[in-house]
Amino acid sequence: MNAEKFAQAAEAVAPFVTEWFGAVRGKAQVAELFDPGASPYESGATLLTPLNDTDTKLLQIAMVHELTHAAFSSPRPWIYEGLAHFAQGAYRERQENRAAALDFMGLHRAAIVEAEKAIAAEAKSAAPSDESLITTTIDEFFRSKAAYVWWMLRDLLGEEGLKKVLSAYRADQDKDPTYLQQLVQGQSKRDLQWFFDDWVCHDHGLPDFRVESAFPRQASQDNYLVTVTIKNLGAAGAEVSRHRAFRRWGDQRTCGSSRQE
Repeated sequence: MNAEKFAQAAEAVAPFVTEWFGAVRGKAQVAELFDPGASPYESGATLLTPLNDTDTKLLQIAMVHELTHAAFSSPRPWIYEGLAHFAQGAYRERQENRAAALDFMGLHRAAIVEAEKAIAAEAKSAAPSDESLITTTIDEFFRSKAAYVWWMLRDLLGEEGLKKVLSAYRADQDKDPTYLQQLVQGQSKRDLQWFFDDWVCHDHGLPDFRVESAFPRQASQDNYLVTVTIKNLGAAGAEVSRHRAFRRWGDQRTCGSSRQE
């Protein structure tokens, strides 16, 4: 009976996955773990899990992940796994609203912060490795942090723009670290070198946004206009309300070179 509920969940989310990633090319498989207390484990499009969790919404979110793997292939873990986790957040938004999706994405946040702290501590004691998404083997980076990168790319390009990028992506042509960046910039018509420098090609940590000032004024009898200045004290850039936050100055690195600005 519970296995049937997994199948029903897969059927329910299939149109969403197809809308984003194209037709499912392989089979998403669920294998039962007989220990009801065992932690679920996924490998590619196969999910090993106890079948005792029958919450419809959670089952659908789990199957979104597996069907995304079955529909979209990439040799790069941050694309392959990051998209599957991003898809779960996007589907959570479809289930309810953006606030619910951000709460779901927030489940990844603590793991990312702790991983970044560990990298920062390593940098103080030894020559640190550059844990870019392109080369990292850290789960919290190529799964969780990558999911946020895809979420930000959706905000930068718009939903339809990102779908077009994914539709144009070909796994067998992804032989260069800048391949995806070229697809994204071709769709956005913007120079997003700063974004890929900070989030994909290198690990510059996380943004640290602070409200520097806020000035409210009454625009009409019932409305107020509030002007807020947001300052980014972190080393990684991001956009706030489609305006780029303050970014670091000094050494600006790219995928293939570095220069002083």
